[in-house]
Amino acid sequence: MNEQFHVIIAGDQHNPFSFRVAKKNVIAFGVISITLICALFTTGFYTAGLYSYNKILAVKMSSAKKKMADAENQKKKLEDQLAGVILEKVKALQEMETKNNLLITQIELESNRKIAELERINLTQQMTFKEERDLLLSTAVSELNARSEFIENIFSNIGIKVTAKSKSNQKNSGGPFIAAEKADYDNLLYKADHYLKTIQALPLGKPVRGSVSSWYGKRKDPLNEKNAFHSGIDFRGKRGDPILATADGRVTFAGKNGSFGKFIKIDHGNGYTTSFAHLDNYHVKKGDHVTRGQTIGLVGNSGRSTGSHLHYEIAYKNKTVNPSKFMKVANLTCQFNAPLEN
Repeated sequence: MNEQFHVIIAGDQHNPFSFRVAKKNVIAFGVISITLICALFTTGFYTAGLYSYNKILAVKMSSAKKKMADAENQKKKLEDQLAGVILEKVKALQEMETKNNLLITQIELESNRKIAELERINLTQQMTFKEERDLLLSTAVSELNARSEFIENIFSNIGIKVTAKSKSNQKNSGGPFIAAEKADYDNLLYKADHYLKTIQALPLGKPVRGSVSSWYGKRKDPLNEKNAFHSGIDFRGKRGDPILATADGRVTFAGKNGSFGKFIKIDHGNGYTTSFAHLDNYHVKKGDHVTRGQTIGLVGNSGRSTGSHLHYEIAYKNKTVNPSKFMKVANLTCQFNAPLEN
């Protein structure tokens, strides 16, 4: 059935107008109208949402741009401040470098001045030391020469001939002759040293403090009053007085020896020997090395004796010699640190 709607449209001043519309057309128009209205509503809703979102985005973008502008300004301000600080630091470093260079220059100048002053002082000291050394050397040479001459005179008075030994073995050697500097001084030193060693092994001075009671040579025997030969010198002394070695050497005998009683004999290694008789006691034994001034025994009255005394002999190559000429140079022993007394 084809139903229709009769639509009348009337106005205040116009005649009514009417037309007929099929029901299905009205329904279709309504559906289309509703659809269009819904579409328009939906589109408007989404359009309003997009507009609001865009508005919010625009506000946010504006805020972000403002923040970015503020940040850019702050950055520029910080960069300007940093540039100022860097410039100040560079200026400070340049000033410090200038001061350091000036200080280094001053230090170098002062160092050079001090080095020059030290070199001058060193040169002055070297010259002074050289003058003092030459003076000391000259004085030493004079003293050594004087002492050597003095020792030679002593040896001449005693009757001892001392010959200088060669310093080294000259065999299996050669070459051109080149004079050594200060050879005279070296020779003098060697000569004086040789003399000192010779003196050290010569029996000089007195072996005891006591006075002489019987000299070397012919005499009346103290026990039988007969003419006799005395091979040494007798010294008065108290029992227990120390007896001193008169030169360096080695003990070759320490014991009883007939009429000599307790007896000590010392070999001085140069042909000379010394003997000490009538001792009370020994302070050394055979094989001992003794030095000048060392106590070797005590004065006594052992053996063929008339009282406490010391019989002292000096022999050269097993032949006795008069000890008195060796005793005359007793003062010489003091000059070479020997503790003997006159």
